[in-house]
Amino acid sequence: MLVTSTGWSFPQVDALPLPEVWELFEYWNGWPPAHVLLRGFTGYTGLKAGASEKGASEKELGAAEVSELSAMLGPAGKAPPHIAEMVAWAEQMKTKIGNA
Repeated sequence: MLVTSTGWSFPQVDALPLPEVWELFEYWNGWPPAHVLLRGFTGYTGLKAGASEKGASEKELGAAEVSELSAMLGPAGKAPPHIAEMVAWAEQMKTKIGNA
């Protein structure tokens, strides 16, 4: 939770004194991180129990999660320009790295 919520590395989290960790958790109790709020808002519960035992690949499971989340959020409009630019850049980097 600490790494996901803060973006800190594992060594940074490991170096935190326990009282500071508890202080963060107390703060998040009143002001939850965005990903926790989004999950609560959408009612998303993650993979169904036993989903990974059905033989689906990790990629298929990821696609299933995205489809489920998309269905909960409803149809999306056109992405804002800055998001569209980031996606285009990421696709270019993926192509470059794949060809390297």
